[in-house]
Amino acid sequence: MSAQQYGARLLEEIQEESLEQFLAELRCAIDPQPRSILGVPQLDSLLESLRYPTTQDSPHRRAWPSSPGTTSPAVEEEDQDDDEVSPRGPPPRAPPDKPKPATIELTSVKSASGKTSLLSHLCAVSVLPRDRGGKESTVVYIDADGRFSPTRLAQMMNHCLQTHHQSSEAPQPPLTDLDALQETIRSSLDHVHVFRPQSSAQMTAVLASLHTYLLNRSRHHSILRPLSLIVIDSATAFYWQDRSDQALAKLESLGTAPGGGPSRAAELIEKLKALQERFGCAVLASTTSPSTSSSPPFPSPSTRTLNDETTTTATTTTTSASTAPAPSDRDIRLVSPWTSYATLSLTLARLPVAQFPAQMDMEACLRDRDKRLEAVRKGRFVATLVPSGAAALVGADGERGKGKGKGVLRFRITKDGVEFE
Repeated sequence: MSAQQYGARLLEEIQEESLEQFLAELRCAIDPQPRSILGVPQLDSLLESLRYPTTQDSPHRRAWPSSPGTTSPAVEEEDQDDDEVSPRGPPPRAPPDKPKPATIELTSVKSASGKTSLLSHLCAVSVLPRDRGGKESTVVYIDADGRFSPTRLAQMMNHCLQTHHQSSEAPQPPLTDLDALQETIRSSLDHVHVFRPQSSAQMTAVLASLHTYLLNRSRHHSILRPLSLIVIDSATAFYWQDRSDQALAKLESLGTAPGGGPSRAAELIEKLKALQERFGCAVLASTTSPSTSSSPPFPSPSTRTLNDETTTTATTTTTSASTAPAPSDRDIRLVSPWTSYATLSLTLARLPVAQFPAQMDMEACLRDRDKRLEAVRKGRFVATLVPSGAAALVGADGERGKGKGKGVLRFRITKDGVEFE
């Protein structure tokens, strides 16, 4: 074999990839199935049941080329006769199998269903120190609805610290020092980066430039922390504004060829996928599902509904987990872009409190008043698994139709924070 042929064969064996791709493959090889991403066991178990189905064999860690039990294909070919060497060289190295991205959609038909409170709780767990029960990471919160409250988030952090201190079996530092407790909360708040876009175009621009912001150590103090969550509250905040822009664009383009292109939701989802590929983070998005009831002519941000961003829509209604019918093939096809994008989609609703019967007299109402007020103050909510495709039909036990109640999550929202039942 001539030197030219040998050099050409070596060039064919070289595989080019960016540093980000190499690091992503390395991260997947080291930890192919990351666990406890959110820090909440109830949510993590639901998410892991869909990301790592039990029907699949657990992937084995790939051996490094330099390990004793493996032999490089290039070395084996060099031992062969020059005439028997294939001019094409060995096949390219296959990338490691990657799990589904950790993407969660929190949807509801009505407002005041606990979406923002649950998102704030997950943010609190993500940024708190590890020795205090947190994930010690960074959170990006895109507050499109204007509902984010730093004061409420600090209150939830305090509740998480108190709960972890009471439930921890290992000896923990005392929480009697209020100054140290407040300093822990303040330092954790520094790692929650809030953006407030005023339109879908601004939200897309924020996501497009987010990697530049996060990798600039002069802009923030989170450069040494991993990015764990990107929260969008809510992903359907600018639905009516986008519909108005689309209507005006159609009027202006009368008589001309209609301009194609992806929808606003598709653009946002593509940006989020790129960020997940780069940082290996989870995405949490809140949406509002369309309701079968008639909506007001000028809906408020809390009652906005999500119509078809493409050619189909999802008509999801909140039902009890025990009476929810099995999803049909038609229901699986008619899903919103955010539900299709999500690995785990949950419908949130507040558990109703029984009203006073019509035949109840005033004295009986006054006697039962305290009991009913106590039931209201408990603030009990339920999150039900929403079918988002064929994968969502597989329950937490791995088979359809089994394990009733495993797709239901109940929690309470109190004045201090969120408590899971």
